[in-house]
Amino acid sequence: MDYGLDNEAIHTQSGGNVNIHDNTICPYHTLSTLNHFAVYGEIDLTNASGGPAIINNNTIGTACSSVTGQPNGFGYVSIYIAHPSAFSPQLEVTNNQISMASAVRDGYGVEILCVTNSSGPINFEIAHNTINQVSGRGIIVDGENTNTPPGCGTGSVHDNNVTVREAGNEGNGAGDSVGIQARFGASNVQVFNNTVTVPVGQGQCPAQFFTDNGSDCGGIGIKLMATTGVAQNLTATNNTVMATSNSPNFVAAGLYGDFTADPGSYFANNTVSSNSTIVATSPPGGGSGFDGCGNTWMFKNNSFIESANPQGFHTYDAVWFCNPSQVGATDTNNVVFQDNSYQGGASPDDLGVSGGGNPFSYYVKWSLNLTVQNGSGQPLPGVMVSAVATGGGTETVSQVTDSSGNAQLILTDHFASGSSAASPTTVAYTPHAVTVTAAGCKVSASPFQIAMHQSVSQTLVCQ
Repeated sequence: MDYGLDNEAIHTQSGGNVNIHDNTICPYHTLSTLNHFAVYGEIDLTNASGGPAIINNNTIGTACSSVTGQPNGFGYVSIYIAHPSAFSPQLEVTNNQISMASAVRDGYGVEILCVTNSSGPINFEIAHNTINQVSGRGIIVDGENTNTPPGCGTGSVHDNNVTVREAGNEGNGAGDSVGIQARFGASNVQVFNNTVTVPVGQGQCPAQFFTDNGSDCGGIGIKLMATTGVAQNLTATNNTVMATSNSPNFVAAGLYGDFTADPGSYFANNTVSSNSTIVATSPPGGGSGFDGCGNTWMFKNNSFIESANPQGFHTYDAVWFCNPSQVGATDTNNVVFQDNSYQGGASPDDLGVSGGGNPFSYYVKWSLNLTVQNGSGQPLPGVMVSAVATGGGTETVSQVTDSSGNAQLILTDHFASGSSAASPTTVAYTPHAVTVTAAGCKVSASPFQIAMHQSVSQTLVCQ
């Protein structure tokens, strides 16, 4: 049992060679300084480095009713790794069970927080944890300074089961329920195979403390904040996100790409369902309207699903609000949607229409997958395949078939831009004229016209 103010049940200071496992911790305290910059962890590693460092199979705040009179713990951060340096072997946070109610906002189940002198390749794994917050957030890797070189990273967040809800509290009139995020200088972080549930809306996040100022909340499933040259190589792949709201005034966003993404940062192969907003590159409203806007983000091969009982539903929100105090936060340009599937009413051009009307632009693209064979069905490598847009936009895409006779051309369906989601300017690129050039033979159906409104696979024969 962990009583008192500003407490930590288990604390280590500097060094490595730490193995914290199989503890049951029932926190029952608040903070003497009620702001989200005063962080205390039930398990707290400060200035740690070296290794091995393992935090495994601990139960924090779960099944505490016999001690606290409540089925959860009351505290701030459950597992807090503050100002770490490199670990070898890696830092492991695995198989922990967490259920907490935080006294202030930004109370996470698992948090890695870096400062300038602690950034670098931490080498961490946060995996197979179950986090079911009564009031709080899920998992964060936080570089805390966007102006430092790539740091606070090199690690993975995978196979966690995270459910979040956050009551309105210090600094915010509504709760901001965030499942998993990497931000402010975090780099080289892979987020994959997680299940994130975000149940938010009016009265959905009941107040837990005297400092809480409401039970309304918005939320985000997975948020990545990249900045080219500073925070890079952030990926979210093969995750399942389920976001629901009971009110159009409180957004439940599945994915949120923030700041300017480098080529190594993207969202791919995720399954995202929401009755509110699937994707955001501007801060979604109702509790999440404080960070920046996202440019050049890639969303590819995801399944986007509009779920039941829609509440002001939009597939993509690019125009809610771009906070001018954030770096590179004034627009949401050159976002790419490639080879995604849209179900239940979701669609590529279903845009959020509320907010400040910041400039936005995006591309919708599809893959043309071609296989070139000879008359005997053998693959033909070294064949040039080219596609030229004829719909209005200018685009020429070419590729040479590989050893298996395959070529993939990523072709633009259309480009949309503007500052009002209700009346964007759209430029069509497709249909495309496709030419296949093979020495010594004529390839069937070349040249041909194809309208790319979905991904297409086709076999062509050299005769």
